[in-house]
Amino acid sequence: MQWLLRILVGADVLYLAVAYKFAQPNLMLGVIDVHHIPTFGLEPVTFVLLIAVVETLVGLLILVGVMIRPLAVVLFVAFTFFTLILREAVLAHIIIYGLLVPLITNGAGHWHGPLKTKAMAHPDSQVLKAEQYGAFRMGA
Repeated sequence: MQWLLRILVGADVLYLAVAYKFAQPNLMLGVIDVHHIPTFGLEPVTFVLLIAVVETLVGLLILVGVMIRPLAVVLFVAFTFFTLILREAVLAHIIIYGLLVPLITNGAGHWHGPLKTKAMAHPDSQVLKAEQYGAFRMGA
């Protein structure tokens, strides 16, 4: 079921980027203006465009399963940053935190090979030694 979570989270992030950052940038510009969010020396319009591009790329990469863990960490840090800056309650984004934690803990992504493949490439690995002595059994 990890694949379903990955697809749904990626689609959600992609939808939010397109629907709220690209299609309605005035909403984010208003949030920046009202809450005095630091734009790190960029113009607010440029900052919103940068956020939109990054959020779109992150959504697409999670959707296709590339670099899931690092991207989930990036999203987790970004949501935590904006929660602290906007002084929102953590409960406002608790569902998103709850969706990102399994991606961080379990989401290896397509660029991570199966354990048995890696172990077979290195015959002297501790994994094969542990299987040899019956510590655990790798699947076929």
